[in-house]
Amino acid sequence: MIAGLLGSCAVLGGLLVVRWRYTLVVVNGRSMAPTFGPGDRVLVRRVPWQQLRVGDVVVCHHTIPIAPATIPAWVIKRVAAIPGDPVPPLGIPEPERIVPPWGVVLLGDNPAGSADSREVGFFSLKQVRGKVIRRLG
Repeated sequence: MIAGLLGSCAVLGGLLVVRWRYTLVVVNGRSMAPTFGPGDRVLVRRVPWQQLRVGDVVVCHHTIPIAPATIPAWVIKRVAAIPGDPVPPLGIPEPERIVPPWGVVLLGDNPAGSADSREVGFFSLKQVRGKVIRRLG
């Protein structure tokens, strides 16, 4: 009986670790078209920001201004620059030439349909929830 209980606890602990490290996200919107489109499911792995590389696709928590308030949302974007990198040309004047230690530059693959660093500037590293590791369909 004790062995069964310990086995159940081990399985439960393993499931909690998997749930904490991995998240399934369904894409809603066209900001990452043609790479990802509405309804695509992606597997996201939580990683420390030091493991992010330019070109990675990430999911982050962001508030979207919709008058008269802001709503929280999850967004999917591509990493264009990490802390210490030069700020890429974004088409808007950037007062800083280097990405600050707390920030990251995120861009959508569909510039015409993406609210990203071209509009909002730097995203905070605290907003990044994880890196897309696989499309599930």
